Amino acid sequence: MTREVIYVQSDTPLAEVAEAMGRKGVSGVPVLDQADKVVGVISEKDFLTHMGVTGPKNFMNLVAACLKTKGCVALPIKQKEAEDIMSSPAVTVEEQATVKKIAEIFTTRNINRVVVTDPGGRLLGIVSRGDIVKAGFDGVKS
Repeated sequence: MTREVIYVQSDTPLAEVAEAMGRKGVSGVPVLDQADKVVGVISEKDFLTHMGVTGPKNFMNLVAACLKTKGCVALPIKQKEAEDIMSSPAVTVEEQATVKKIAEIFTTRNINRVVVTDPGGRLLGIVSRGDIVKAGFDGVKS
């Protein structure tokens, strides 16, 4: 689990969300409400979906959409905030969740990260697919 998590507030403008994600090199962040409880997750896929990308949600489909239109495909979401496009409710686990359980969640929900919360719904950390892969190799000797 990563304990130092980049997160945004539900009223954070999307330009700031995208800038923070790009600066930190992450593809998704938890969204917190005013009481610091996790209320959602915003990911690159959420941006792509709300920018009108159809089919697989990836960067090249975004490029294709940009090249086929006369304007910027980001214009429809330019004035929106995190809460407007986040996936909610967030998929969360408690700190005691096993790697197996988290891997099952990734597979069944087709997601790339789960937020780890305390019993009150407050952010403790995040587990990504990369964390699961790393955990699988920690005990492997070459």
